Amino acid sequence: MTIFNKTLLINNMTWPEIQANINSGKTTIIVSVGSTEQHGPHLPIATDELLGTALACYVAELLGNALVAPTIRPGFSPHHMGFPGTITFSAETLSMVIRDYIESLGRHGFENIVVLCSHGGNSPTIRLTCQALQAKNPAYQIIPIYNMMQYACISQKYFGIEEGFHANKIETAWMLYLYPELVQMDKAVADGSIKDTEIRDAGILLFHGTVKDISETGVLGNPCSASAKLGKESFNELTKALAEEIRNLTKAFRNSQKNKDSSGKHH
Repeated sequence: MTIFNKTLLINNMTWPEIQANINSGKTTIIVSVGSTEQHGPHLPIATDELLGTALACYVAELLGNALVAPTIRPGFSPHHMGFPGTITFSAETLSMVIRDYIESLGRHGFENIVVLCSHGGNSPTIRLTCQALQAKNPAYQIIPIYNMMQYACISQKYFGIEEGFHANKIETAWMLYLYPELVQMDKAVADGSIKDTEIRDAGILLFHGTVKDISETGVLGNPCSASAKLGKESFNELTKALAEEIRNLTKAFRNSQKNKDSSGKHH
């Protein structure tokens, strides 16, 4: 069961339909960068991919002038390789895939290419790749959203030492809202707590070790009280915040480019 608009996915279109959409003004395209990795005993390994696709479709519909590219996966997930089913790219491979995606889409006339990070482990690669690529390709704007969770923490905090970082309450809630048929709540467990330590940035701990070092189940947090109601409320809040951010960034980048062009003409 899916409850979001799939008609904006270019995967479901013919090339003439894609061209017609671009000609009609849909010159923004969104590509999520997900992963194929374990999400505990209660969520599928496609969780980050599925959430990334849904997120891109929701945001594209809110923007009104956007299409959605196929979600990139796998991602950078070596810290999850202790669990069967996880597949990881190296950072170098992921960077090349992102680069080729962006340059392919740019050649077709998309003016704004939004890169959404739907797996935290991809964030450094997305950030550096997009920054380097933008310098080489001024014909289109690359808009990387590499810290998605800052937009999800509007009304309350969902990720952190207390809330957990992976397969936790909020990820489970989003899946219950969007893909309930794939969630096995009877198998959900709380695990992987590091809240009693003095560590502030758990990401450092994870990237220097593995999730398996902290959690036997792969869960970092407590998903047991997750609900579809929380998932709906927080996901809608997240998508509205992201759409607003992308509008503002698009405008800021456009103005910056105009200033550069104007400055260049005066020389």
